Amino acid sequence: MGQEVPAEFENRRPFWMKCSERLRCNKDPFIPLGVDNLCRAERMLLQMEADLKSESRKPVRDALLMECSAHSILWVFGLYEILRKVQEVKMPQHSQLEELFQKVGVIRMPLAKHEVKSQPQFRDKLYYPTSVWSPENGWVGWHVFNPLSEANEVFFRTGLANEFLSIMGSR
Repeated sequence: MGQEVPAEFENRRPFWMKCSERLRCNKDPFIPLGVDNLCRAERMLLQMEADLKSESRKPVRDALLMECSAHSILWVFGLYEILRKVQEVKMPQHSQLEELFQKVGVIRMPLAKHEVKSQPQFRDKLYYPTSVWSPENGWVGWHVFNPLSEANEVFFRTGLANEFLSIMGSR
């Protein structure tokens, strides 16, 4: 791989492994594979976030920020599909993950389809969330209109990962 493994990833990997184990299911034996893929992708994302915190050269930082944002979007799509499959096969954990699934759905819809989730009045209007970045920790996220709360909210990829790991990986 050639890149140093971020210390934060080493701390998080056992939680990812536990998530994968807890989501084993005969109805869809590939859900743990999706979790493993998110774990592997997170290694790279955590390194980018660490680099964003320390990079002071604006052109380099801006390019890294765009790279991290692009990979974070794909990571969110992967998490959404895992949560959707957990709900679809009615795994016992789906109730624990319902609130996270709703959040990820609110973010995924405008990122993937360029419209507000579940809002017919927006179907003919293009919508794309504004990207945000937290310089303190390097996190990348989005400022999104949430039709469930009828307010604009900020969601960070790492915050979503933390929530998933907290629900599925800490017990």
